[in-house]
Amino acid sequence: MTEAVDTSQHSSASLLRPSIPGDPFQKIKEQFNISPKEWTIKWDKDIKTMSSLRDHAASKGYGFMVQGGYAVEVHCGGIITRPHQDMDLAYLRNRGENYDQEHETVEVESILGKETHTKWKRHEPQKPGKIDIREVAPGVPFEKKRMIEIGLGYSRNPNKGHVMKLYDSQGQAYEFNVEDIGEMVANKVRMLIEKAGVQGQRPTKQQDIDEIQRLVSQPHFNQHQTLMYLSDYYKYSEKLSDEEALKRANETWIKAFQIKIG
Repeated sequence: MTEAVDTSQHSSASLLRPSIPGDPFQKIKEQFNISPKEWTIKWDKDIKTMSSLRDHAASKGYGFMVQGGYAVEVHCGGIITRPHQDMDLAYLRNRGENYDQEHETVEVESILGKETHTKWKRHEPQKPGKIDIREVAPGVPFEKKRMIEIGLGYSRNPNKGHVMKLYDSQGQAYEFNVEDIGEMVANKVRMLIEKAGVQGQRPTKQQDIDEIQRLVSQPHFNQHQTLMYLSDYYKYSEKLSDEEALKRANETWIKAFQIKIG
């Protein structure tokens, strides 16, 4: 599941510097208070952890999907451009297949217990349908600790996700199934609108905008597909007709690109 790549195409400089304007290290310092060295060590650890959990899922006959910030990186070339605090993952099962959350959590704890560089502990209380495990590191600031969330209630779908590559700091490629780019953008756009429209929610962050802009600039992004995802969401959540749902999706799309950073 891993392969060596020509590291001349992924030099240390290119691996540590994203193809977006500005100095990423300055952004890291301001937002996460984490040095480039700490960041690099963490992402290498995270990739190996995700690989172990992917292989564990495969041994049980489950599908495995990377979501969240790491999935954005995979869709945008597979090179890490910023720190990621948590690993958002999902186990995929056949529709209607039952699972025992406690049993699944114990098995994941067993896999993580083999790591010599990180001590893990489940976060209590566990949310239904989700394994939440966090690094135990007294004295380490919260934003620097490693975290894992694994969704258990996802149905397997042959068309759900795409196998793509994520590179570690040495240029080693790891293959992961990642969330569909259209669905990711649809969810991010919708959440952007909801957070901007609800009083008391945290202000819109540059990171939220950056991730959407990076995803929509990818050659495999399809705006029509994203609008269909949004339309389906509104159709079923708000019980709208096809025409009303599509209109709502278009309105959401337009509003998302008019939001000012708070």
